[in-house]
Amino acid sequence: MLLRTGEPGALSLPWGFMIMGIVRKPAGRRVRRTLAVCAVAVVVGTLSAAPANATSSGKKGPSVSASTGASMPAGGTSTRTETEPQPGTPGTPEYPRISDGPYAGFQFCSVGAPVVRSGASATFAADVTPSAGDPSYPFPVYPDMNGEFEIALPGAEHEPFVRVTKRVENGRLFVHQNAVLPEGEYRWRVRAEHHGLHSPWTAWCDFVVRPTS
Repeated sequence: MLLRTGEPGALSLPWGFMIMGIVRKPAGRRVRRTLAVCAVAVVVGTLSAAPANATSSGKKGPSVSASTGASMPAGGTSTRTETEPQPGTPGTPEYPRISDGPYAGFQFCSVGAPVVRSGASATFAADVTPSAGDPSYPFPVYPDMNGEFEIALPGAEHEPFVRVTKRVENGRLFVHQNAVLPEGEYRWRVRAEHHGLHSPWTAWCDFVVRPTS
């Protein structure tokens, strides 16, 4: 009896094999060997007919990362980190300094604690620069730039007794002339503000108000 693929009761073989010898009474080793070869051919043909990247529904699945099990993105990943400043954030003010008179010049905080004469009205200044991420950088004028200024006593930095917010002159220079302070030791700092974005504060700058000889 001969069964061709496609006929009722026939095995589905991808190569169109005909299986011969449905034998009622196997006779000898040759018949058993023939049946074994046919069975191997059926298994191999069925496996080779299946698509290499098929799912249970017959559709190809997404490319999956072996390490995470997630679909790999089509393009590259972003190199931006959460620690990067938002574009437009001003930089920390630089060169904080103090002067106690129009002809006295400025004393820089980086050199040591500036001394302000008793009875003098000290002027505080610092250079303010927007972040390099600002679309308008490095143009020199930023009309909406402000400086936030604080003075506190040493050890009481959490309770500054002077707090001032004022426009930065020419968009790049913060200047504040404070009222006369009693003799003693003080600290001050400043930060920039631009369109609601704040720079880090400068380090506290110590200064002393005392008589000068």
